Amino acid sequence: MIVVKSVVITVCLILAIIIASVCLAQPGLQTTSSEEPTIQVSPVRIDDMVLFHVRGIKSFPADDRAEAIEERIIKIAVDIAVKIESITAVESEYSTDIVADGRPIMSIFDVDASLEGVPRQVLAKGYIMKLRTSIEKYRKDRSTESLIKSALFALLATVIFIVSLMLLLWLHRKLNAVVEARYKARIHALHIQSLEFIRAERILSALKSAVKFIRLFLIFVLLYFYLDVVLSLFPWTRLLAANLFGYALVPLRTMGKGLLKHIPNLIFIVIFVIIVRYVLKAIQMFFAAIESETIKFSGFDRDWAKPTYKAVRLLLIVLPQW
Repeated sequence: MIVVKSVVITVCLILAIIIASVCLAQPGLQTTSSEEPTIQVSPVRIDDMVLFHVRGIKSFPADDRAEAIEERIIKIAVDIAVKIESITAVESEYSTDIVADGRPIMSIFDVDASLEGVPRQVLAKGYIMKLRTSIEKYRKDRSTESLIKSALFALLATVIFIVSLMLLLWLHRKLNAVVEARYKARIHALHIQSLEFIRAERILSALKSAVKFIRLFLIFVLLYFYLDVVLSLFPWTRLLAANLFGYALVPLRTMGKGLLKHIPNLIFIVIFVIIVRYVLKAIQMFFAAIESETIKFSGFDRDWAKPTYKAVRLLLIVLPQW
């Protein structure tokens, strides 16, 4: 009876510990939290230039506030009647308002200035300098002279890209011709005694595949530099050019992380597949030689070669699974 009670008490204690652990692990059941809420900020961006960051509140999130400020800046930048020098700060009781020719751009509050650790009047002066610079650049980038110059550079880059691509394809054809003419006769099959292990055609095919891979890699590099140059020439696509390398790198980084995570298993699988493949090929050629009586064993009939090979192949494939 005492033993039964002890077992029951032990089980109850274990269940209590499990329930307590689960409850503590759930964030919604924690009564206290030492973490402070993070302040959400969003960048105010004109083309590829980040001017500053603004914070938001629940009723007016940072993203919405930044978007509204960007729209006002662009409207003022498009209107060439608004002079750059007219961008000034106007003080009110609770905020410092930045205006351009009397048109509001944004308001800076004390909570905004607290993020930078300076008074809002000082922060407003810095914002005014950035606004003047960005609007001047916005207008200059979209001027007729600048767009014509960018279009001519884009045309030149396109011609260089096409010529480089044609030269690369010509070099690829020449290299293939050299491989066919010079090295085809020198590439011989790999033999183990009288058995052909790897055919010469496969070695030549692997060499051609390596040349093709190099060609594709060089085409990708040419295309990347071409797009980077052309997209950076125009203000509407300059941000895309700045992030082009990231767009190309993200899938590679994701695949790389996945490969690094599973690299031990991957190495084992690759080595195992390679070994089993060539062992099976060697065994197949060995039994094929027995069947064709190239190799003879006393007491082993040639008709036994094919079923024996199938049995050995099955054992090699099934045994590692155990």
